[in-house]
Parts: sequence; C-alpha cells; structure tokens
Amino acid sequence: RVLVRSHGGQITANIAAKNEEAQQAYDAYKKAVLGAVQDTDDALARVIKEQARFEALARDVATAGSSEHIATQQYRAGLVTYVNVLTAQSNALGARDQLEQSRLALQTDTVSLYKALGGGWDDVDVPPAPEPKDSHLLPFKQ
Repeated sequence: RVLVRSHGGQITANIAAKNEEAQQAYDAYKKAVLGAVQDTDDALARVIKEQARFEALARDVATAGSSEHIATQQYRAGLVTYVNVLTAQSNALGARDQLEQSRLALQTDTVSLYKALGGGWDDVDVPPAPEPKDSHLLPFKQ
C-alpha cells in the first residue's frame, strides 16, 4: 500500500505514457497498411489499364501491317502511287512505336505492382544477353 500511495501518480503517468506509445504505434501501423493497400490498388489499376491499351495497340499494329502490305501490292500493280506506300509504312511504324512504348509502360507498371505486393527482391545472378544470330553483321561488338 505504501508503494502505491507514494508512487501512485508516477505509475498512473507511466501507464498513460505506455498507452499513448501503443496508440502511436497502432496509428503508424494502420497508416503503413492502408498506404500499402492503396499502392497495390493503384499499381494493379495501372497494369489492367495498360494491358488493355497494349492489346488495342497490338490490333492496330496488325491492321497497319495489313494496310502496308495492301498498299505495296497496289503499288506493284500500278493502282496507287508510292506516296500511298510511304504513308502506310509511316502509319505502321507509328503503330509499332506506340506498341513498344506501351510494352515498356506495362513492364514498369508490373514491377511497381510486384514492389507494392512486397516484391521479394533477392539478389539473383542475371545471365548476360545472348549474342544475336547475325552478330558478325554488326558494325561493332556490344
């Protein structure tokens, strides 16, 4: 009883301080979890959106390739001028460029999703890129 009376205020203050520390730790944990869930949700939404864009662009590339082929055949048959072929080639190149930009964005978004999910990044030995089949045709060795 003497201990409680002489240190009662200090014990109550220590309990209050520990309760405040616990609440702060809980609030920090809650903020971290909610932030991780938001990051994951955002990354997943970007992957889904970019995947749909990529698929649409892949269809555009196929269509542009067909148009290029048709324009070339029509030119060979004397039905159109070479300007038509150049226009079709330019459109096909633009479509392929957009597709590659989308591929890069999709890969970047996928990495962001993996990171948001916790990643599991381990040190991994990455093998060097294989030599191209016709590497002897390259002006310099990479």
